[in-house]
Amino acid sequence: MITQEQIGNLIERSKADDRKAFAQLILEFQERVFRLAFRLLCQDEEARDMTQEVFIKIWLSLDKYDSTYRFSTWLYRVTCNMCYDRLRALQRSPFNYAVEDAKTCNVASRET
Repeated sequence: MITQEQIGNLIERSKADDRKAFAQLILEFQERVFRLAFRLLCQDEEARDMTQEVFIKIWLSLDKYDSTYRFSTWLYRVTCNMCYDRLRALQRSPFNYAVEDAKTCNVASRET
């Protein structure tokens, strides 16, 4: 586990387009982001995809990070928001409706 000072240093270097510094941030936080995404999405592949998308968003938004707050707090908030957006998108998916329709469909059984 790295210190807050080291994280701050990596963030500043990342803001200056140092990809190696950002790779170190990813290595430090990717497991925690994945676990959070998996808890929210309950699907391994969705959580893996979301982990990648979160770090892309973080890379593109580093200039918006407020260093008065812990980086991990900001990272977790971004992860939660992106997972919630994904869950909403999945609920609106036509594939979701097909599954719901199948659950409520009356199918003849041996008893009836």
